Amino acid sequence: MLKPVHFTENRDGVEAGWWAVDEVGTPVFGPFPSREAVLIHIAAKRGADQIADDGAS
Repeated sequence: MLKPVHFTENRDGVEAGWWAVDEVGTPVFGPFPSREAVLIHIAAKRGADQIADDGAS
């Protein structure tokens, strides 16, 4: 699951700004200029990082 995180300064090759990060805090997508922008991107990607549940058992 991705979540929005704000990095205030450049570090380890990651530019300052809002990023979508994974469960362990690794930046995946970004930087974005605002929290809203990264949330829109996360919502658009929703499902791409999820396991499909088609109800088959």
